[in-house]
Amino acid sequence: MKNHILLGKLLMNAFKILGKAQNEIENDLKNFKFTKELEIDFKNINFKESFKKNFFTLLIISILLESKVSKKHIVSYGKIITYLRQIVTSTDNIIDNEDKGLIFIKNLKNKTVSNSLIMLTCQNL
Repeated sequence: MKNHILLGKLLMNAFKILGKAQNEIENDLKNFKFTKELEIDFKNINFKESFKKNFFTLLIISILLESKVSKKHIVSYGKIITYLRQIVTSTDNIIDNEDKGLIFIKNLKNKTVSNSLIMLTCQNL
């Protein structure tokens, strides 16, 4: 029973750190001139929804927490994981002509161009 409680606490702390990473990502994206065209899809996510969408990210952050890595570095790792996930998703979107992921460009109708720009932006960050 104690292990379940410990895991729950770790995941909840990971959720909070992921939130900090996501806030930093939003700030990173504000540096671009086309910020008004960007839509970011991790606003108002509660723990349950985040657990469904970000299970492996939360698990990795939990492992880092348990390994006593500094929270500042864990936030950076959270950002890297999120950017990598978006790069992979954007690449898949180009292949499948879709619009999935966490970061979107609102007014571009061409999904290939939109996903390419998102991918390059995340790579740059």
